[in-house]
Amino acid sequence: MLYVTRNGVKKLKLNMTKDGTYKLPSYIFNCPTLTHLKLFNCNFKLPNSFLGLQTLTVLQLEKLTFVPAIEFYTINVPLLVKLTIDLCDGTQYLNIVFSSELKSLVVHESHYNLDLSNNFFKKCKKMSDLYLVIDNPIPADNRLTLEKLLFSSPTLETLCLGKFELELLTAGVVPKRLPCTLNCLWHLDLDVNFNKLGQTSYTLELIKSFPNLRELEIWVRNSKYMWSYILYMNGLVHFCISRT
Repeated sequence: MLYVTRNGVKKLKLNMTKDGTYKLPSYIFNCPTLTHLKLFNCNFKLPNSFLGLQTLTVLQLEKLTFVPAIEFYTINVPLLVKLTIDLCDGTQYLNIVFSSELKSLVVHESHYNLDLSNNFFKKCKKMSDLYLVIDNPIPADNRLTLEKLLFSSPTLETLCLGKFELELLTAGVVPKRLPCTLNCLWHLDLDVNFNKLGQTSYTLELIKSFPNLRELEIWVRNSKYMWSYILYMNGLVHFCISRT
């Protein structure tokens, strides 16, 4: 490992066994040539002298444990275009600083209430892919931040929102019309609770805001209202046909 990091390696992937807790060696973070870094099942602790990953364009973190720290782990990645954070523990200690060039953002958490106002979600103006599924309730004061994230990226092509994201967006009064349309978006994936009228209404408004939508996936968690769901989907089909 030390040899490759000292000899110009550009792409590095570490996938450790699930029954182990591998501590990442500090010299990985001091490799000046890395463009792709993918880490799985590791313990994460940055060295004190860490200055950032200045050449990194792809960062994928899956099932990592961030060791508790007094201060944030700040990772400066000015060239990053793809960021994936999947089922990581201790991400309240993580602060990723990237530029407006980020095009793909995947955040799938289950260990704490992710604050949408932190640097994960700032400067996202050129995204094409957004996958946001957080398995814990999100504070209601993050609604405007999430709406801004969704509708300030005119290049967005694929969007996936979990149940707590829809709960956040439908907190309070559901708007009759969303702020703008996203003409590039063609794939939409939603986890909808049809027991809640607000989520049902907001889903329809989302679809209206994507005039070039071609693929729609809806996850239904409660089969008790399956007939209502089927009728709703029939209405969506007729609505989509009427737009063509």
